[in-house]
Amino acid sequence: MSKGAIYYALADAKHDILKLHEWLEAINKLQNRMSRQTSILQWAINTFGEETANVTGERIRRFLEEAIELAQAVGMEDEEVINMVEYVFARPAGNVAQEIGQAGVSLLALAQHLNINAEHEERKEFDRITSLPAEHWQARQNAKADKGMALPSTAE
Repeated sequence: MSKGAIYYALADAKHDILKLHEWLEAINKLQNRMSRQTSILQWAINTFGEETANVTGERIRRFLEEAIELAQAVGMEDEEVINMVEYVFARPAGNVAQEIGQAGVSLLALAQHLNINAEHEERKEFDRITSLPAEHWQARQNAKADKGMALPSTAE
């Protein structure tokens, strides 16, 4: 539906305003999510430096770390994680965009199963990390780098 069609539908009593409201609400949620997605990468660049934060290898290491920590938090044993890594790497690599979608869908299914509002927790975590000083995160990043698990912070 185009922007002009939205205005027409709002003015036209024949249209189902409840369905239109749901549609507009869904667009608003998507825009909020995209805005937060953009903001979080910009925060990482500002905090860790472009040469660290805007590197695919670093982004995937941070995602993998969080995925493993989530598995640990729900009680998965390290041997199960190792078996899963071996299973995945024995198969051909997938399409990056599709794998991101599948990771997101799987996370949402897990959150629903655990009765956790993923959107709420994501916003809460975004607010938490952006409220702490950059030095806090730089120290954590550099500690990981010292162990060979991350790139060092290059922020000034």
